[in-house]
This record gives sequence, C-alpha cells and structure tokens, in this order.
Amino acid sequence: MMRLLLLLTILLLTNCSAKDYIISFSTPYGKMDAILYDKTPEHKALFIQEIKKGTFENTSCTKLNPQFILTIGKTPQPLSSFTKIAPTCKDEILPEYDSTLFHRKGSLGAFTLSSGKSTIGCEFYITEGRKFSKEELDLIEAKTHKKISTLYRNEYQTTGGIPYLDQENTLFGEIIKGISIIDQLQHEPSNEFGKPNRNLPIKISIKKITKKRITKEYSYIY
Repeated sequence: MMRLLLLLTILLLTNCSAKDYIISFSTPYGKMDAILYDKTPEHKALFIQEIKKGTFENTSCTKLNPQFILTIGKTPQPLSSFTKIAPTCKDEILPEYDSTLFHRKGSLGAFTLSSGKSTIGCEFYITEGRKFSKEELDLIEAKTHKKISTLYRNEYQTTGGIPYLDQENTLFGEIIKGISIIDQLQHEPSNEFGKPNRNLPIKISIKKITKKRITKEYSYIY
C-alpha cells in the first residue's frame, strides 16, 4: 500500500512539473527554505506526504554535531534522560542513491538504518560539514576508492560539506535560503551526546509555487 501511495504521489508531482514545493523550516534563529530533489523521487514524495499528514508537527533539533550534521525529528525520550536517538518510523522505504548528488553544505539527508531502510519517515538531517583542503580530499579518495569530481571538489573546498558521506545516505533536497542559520543552531550549548540544552523547535511548512518563481526568488536552477 505504501509503495502504491508513493507511486501515485510521484505521478502527481510529475504531472505538475511546472510547479514545485518549497519546504520552510522555522527555527529560533529565523527561517530556512529548501527545495526537494527529483532525482530521489520516493523520498521527495514521502517527505511531502509526512509533512501534510502532520508527522513532523512539534518536531525539533534532536542532535547537534558541529561541522557535521544537524539532526531533526521527534525526541524519543525526555530531555533529562536523553542518551541516544533510535528512530522507529511508521512509514519506511529503501534508500535512493544518485551519483550526481553530494553532501554539500545545506543538503538534506536521511539516515540508512542497520535494517537497510531509510529514516525519511520520521527523522532527517541537514548537512553543515566544513571546508576540506585538496590534500584532505585526495586522502578521502584513497580511503574510500571513490572519485571526487572537480565540481564537488570546488564546492567542498570553498563552501564545505561532508565528502566521506557521499553515497552512504540518501540526499533528498537542499537549503536554498537561510543557510547561515545552520551555523547558529550548531553553536547552541548541548550535552555530551549532542542533545541541545534547551528545546529548539522546528516548524515545517510547505507551499507549492511555479518553478519560474522559484528560480527568480531563490536563484535556483533546475
């Protein structure tokens, strides 16, 4: 049933290709806007579906990891007893990988669990990462046996990201406005497990507008 619903959603998204969704994350530091990738269609469809049915209502930053990732989802335990995130998503799908997508700063990702399923139905992350030198990228290539293209190298050296996570988790979107808010959230005090010392609510909303308007307002090129 879940597979059928996702296929129907993907079909509807494809038939309305002149328009696309903007996902907004309202935080204590302001709002971030994101676009979802068409190259990982099942994750795009399920994320939109979960937002619309309220899965991410009353959600928050559950883990801070400076120069790495910012985790968003539902806190499984009270703040005082928090030790480790162990998400159990009601709606689960398999990961989707696309070699043209990479962990640039601001990219949205879904973890791959030991079960082989994606956490997109209940938990995701926003990439912060850091800048990498040419020598560091060469070393990552040698260790992972994965070629890092010139385009990606330039991005990792000038803007930052997490090159060693490429093709490990599913990337399904990216922040196209308000990216500096990631750094502000990561500077919040947290405990030894990365749990924020205070609640950092994230209100997620969605709107559908024309791709032409998205390109004009956000300088995003499809």
